[in-house]
Amino acid sequence: MDLNLVTLQLTLPSETLAKLTQLVGSALRFEAALRALVCNPDDRECTGCPQNGSCPFVLLCGRILSSDPELVRLYQRPGVPFVLGPLQQTESGQLELSLVLLGPAIHQVALFVRAVEQSLDAVSLYQVSVCDYQNQQRILPDLSSRSLADIPVLSAATLLDLATPRFASCQQIQITITSPLRMLHQGRELNRFEPGLFVKAVLRRISSLTAYYGTSADPDLFRRYAQSAERFRLLSQSVQQQGRRGVSGHFVLEGPCNELGPLLSLGGLLHIGKGAAYGNGAFTVSPMP
Repeated sequence: MDLNLVTLQLTLPSETLAKLTQLVGSALRFEAALRALVCNPDDRECTGCPQNGSCPFVLLCGRILSSDPELVRLYQRPGVPFVLGPLQQTESGQLELSLVLLGPAIHQVALFVRAVEQSLDAVSLYQVSVCDYQNQQRILPDLSSRSLADIPVLSAATLLDLATPRFASCQQIQITITSPLRMLHQGRELNRFEPGLFVKAVLRRISSLTAYYGTSADPDLFRRYAQSAERFRLLSQSVQQQGRRGVSGHFVLEGPCNELGPLLSLGGLLHIGKGAAYGNGAFTVSPMP
């Protein structure tokens, strides 16, 4: 299993807060900005367009089903190969917006930055930074080049290897959900945190995105992981939001942390649940001492 990623941090002026709040959480708004940048005949529907097969917008936002019937059976329609948000405000009042690009999207760094600016009526960003394996940020001075020579491209497999020692001897983890997690179960939206369902949703999100945009993992291995997810139990919680519009807060779990902790940590880059690609369902995972 592997997947290439580029993780960006966009810094914006505080006066863009209202527009950014509208942008994050709105697939239509951001995808319309992407489409406007790459599509000349913007009055034409994508279906039937002669450029459909090579159009960057279709590649990034088309959610195209695989030609492999087994992959479609396992995962159905793919998610988009990027994760926008969540939005945070610094102590100085500036705004920070994270942007994770996956698979084919890593070659479109400049396009995604321009789409954010266009969504904000061409407000210039203060800076664009890219993160390395140590989560150190490097400022990108020039986005005009399409070359990835100066942009750290991360490997999901390497991220898992680096995270493994942190969870080697841990029996408990803390899940911190920082933006509303909206999960469906049996056709209904959950209004509380369910450990087993949460872990299974993270595993499914990772396996689906790697299958469509990277190299897929052994399905039998992920089935075993899903069985292990049933062993997690909730020890304590500090709920900040709970209800039909999402769940957030701190949740301490006990279970097979050494086995699944690294995967859950990777899942924090991808978010889960409804609106995951647009800022919802952001979370971090920390081993408990």
